Amino acid sequence: MFELRVLTGRHHGAALPVSGGRWTLGQSDEADLQLTDDGVASQHAALCFIDDRWQLHGMEGTVRQAEGEALTLLDPLSPDTPFALGEVWLCLAPAEQPWEAMHAAPSPVVPAAAAAPVVASAPVPSRLFSRGIQVLSVSLILLLSFTIISWILQPTVAQTSTTPSSRKMLETLQEVRPPLLAMLRDRGLTPGVKIDMDKGRLILNGELSKERLQILDRMLTRFQAQYNVLPQLVNHTRLRSAKLPFRIVQITTGKRANVVTDGGERLFIGDQVGDLRLVAITSSEIEFAGREHIKVNW
Repeated sequence: MFELRVLTGRHHGAALPVSGGRWTLGQSDEADLQLTDDGVASQHAALCFIDDRWQLHGMEGTVRQAEGEALTLLDPLSPDTPFALGEVWLCLAPAEQPWEAMHAAPSPVVPAAAAAPVVASAPVPSRLFSRGIQVLSVSLILLLSFTIISWILQPTVAQTSTTPSSRKMLETLQEVRPPLLAMLRDRGLTPGVKIDMDKGRLILNGELSKERLQILDRMLTRFQAQYNVLPQLVNHTRLRSAKLPFRIVQITTGKRANVVTDGGERLFIGDQVGDLRLVAITSSEIEFAGREHIKVNW
């Protein structure tokens, strides 16, 4: 199970769970991961899982690597390798990997002429300059250096001291619900998770797979770090026991192993029904893969 995580931009912190197949990225309302930032096309790119590897195909836009090279195809797309659509940096990562362990998004490329601070060169000593003028020049350069260093360090100290107060205060249930619901939607956890309000508490109810429960736990940790929530937030979600949407009435093993469903459909290895794909038939169990991983003993 992987997540396509948004590292920068308006949707910073959003994550799209992916587990094979094809996923579209762009400004379109029909995109699997909608990015409304400037520079992102309607159907900008598509993330595909082909031949046991991830690929990123540019559709109406190009894909930019950390080195700045614009491509129409990134094959293979390795996990934990940042890439950009327009000015938005994203990264494919295992769902269980903490956000803090990921590589940071590359810094914007700054032209060499603008990157180097303009420092006036010390005048070439001249025999016409007196020793007093030379000493004064050195003193001014040292003073300027100390001033620049102090100016650079000052924002860091100020940021450290103001970090605790940067969390937005949410005092009522009505203030907590909208940002909480937005985070759930960004991670594809709705309608699996329902938000109920009872006796001054916000309660999350629902049944989720093991992978999505892990995503929800990380989301709640991030939510508490981003907001100062006064009402009590209770997580009552539980693990869902995965079941097949059909019954298997016949099993055949061997070179042409297959199963027959109660609807009369015969499935061979690799065949797909809905979101489930038959991946293995052994002497003791049948295995399906897809959005959920299901094993059936027989």
